[in-house]
Amino acid sequence: MITGAKRAAAVHSPKRAQHSSGGKVTEFKIHGRVTEEESGLGVANLRVRAYDKDFVFDDLLGCTDTDAVGDFSIHYTRKDFRELFEGEPDVYLAVQTPHRTELVRTDGCVRWAASAGESFDIAIARDVLGDWSPNGANAAPILERAVAEHFDFAASEDPPKGARVEVARVWLAEGETIDPTIVRMEGLNAVSIEVPFSLHNTEPPHPEVQALSLDDIKGLDVEEHSAGVRVKHLELKHRPTLVEHLPRAIRRGEDNPNSVFAPDARYVFNDLSFPWATTGRVLTAAGQGSGCMIGCRLILTASHVCNWTNPGVGWLIFTPGYYNGSSPFGTANGTRVMYWNQAQGGLSDFETAFDYAVWVLDRPLGDLTGYPGYRAYSQAWNRGRYWQQIGYPGDLGNGQRPPFFGGGAITSIGTKSTSGETGYVMGHFIDTFGGQSGGPY
Repeated sequence: MITGAKRAAAVHSPKRAQHSSGGKVTEFKIHGRVTEEESGLGVANLRVRAYDKDFVFDDLLGCTDTDAVGDFSIHYTRKDFRELFEGEPDVYLAVQTPHRTELVRTDGCVRWAASAGESFDIAIARDVLGDWSPNGANAAPILERAVAEHFDFAASEDPPKGARVEVARVWLAEGETIDPTIVRMEGLNAVSIEVPFSLHNTEPPHPEVQALSLDDIKGLDVEEHSAGVRVKHLELKHRPTLVEHLPRAIRRGEDNPNSVFAPDARYVFNDLSFPWATTGRVLTAAGQGSGCMIGCRLILTASHVCNWTNPGVGWLIFTPGYYNGSSPFGTANGTRVMYWNQAQGGLSDFETAFDYAVWVLDRPLGDLTGYPGYRAYSQAWNRGRYWQQIGYPGDLGNGQRPPFFGGGAITSIGTKSTSGETGYVMGHFIDTFGGQSGGPY
């Protein structure tokens, strides 16, 4: 255990490799990873400084920042440290936040006469990392290769007993009653729900509409609800199961901004594990889009997916895990929508910045699917290839099957304001198409 500035951190020392020229090492490299002690996850955006320990003043050999999975690498030469006795450097490290607050230093375990290649694996306790924990407010998103090391688990519980799902809804004319019948279809592994023939077409009632203001959200404990809930009756997978990945050619010069960039890297998946099952198809009278569970009865979707009417908004149906007509978790209808701005289709920068809406559903689908957490975007994440996106585009499977895209970068953000709230306009290189709007990143 190495005593740090605030708390102990564990440092692992693997075997060293010696590299020399003419019997004397001239170039040196220090590499390693900074992780959170409790989870083993790499910690991004920390400053690592390497020193040569001396009798009076310690020489700074070099510094660098940890990448998105906590890895770092520092190169230096003999010119970077004093050679009173022509010996090798005595190396230790200090790990700091970007604001120069020191988290830990390894001077209690100096690498005496360091070799040409030294490796440090530094584990720092979560309470020392604070907001710089992989789950903290300042942490960068985690790259897939780090997620893959920690986050694939089998289901550990049976599905909830007695749970029933709604697969369809028939709206009746005023005063009308029906007696539905369930029929097992002969020769097919299927059942049908039959109702008496009727010539009535009845529209669902219009949901409630709530335009948000700062007064509506004052006092809300956002962190209490932002972590998400994983249900134990679903598997946990870091990447959904591939169904189809066909080459899709885009002719030179036909890249469509905010759409699909050559080569098209999306693939279709069919997977009811967490968190993939939390995304579903949104259906309205105006068309279809995508959405994601963010609470027991809440979904997040795009504002321009909503069927805004004058006044009010039209009906909405959400089907998580939708695939080729199936509704494994059932469907739910929206009863209330909350928004900052009603996007009407043109999607100017202002509309884009507030192109989201939260719907309250009439069934607690989140009890069956769980729901992922959410965070506000940080400009420090620009150009990081963190982002995955899924939804129900019209160009792949006509909105019937969801594709997966991974490793995308958001390159720039601009800001717009309304009602005291700030929204972002994001420039990105992430393959999307009409119908994927409202899907999560």
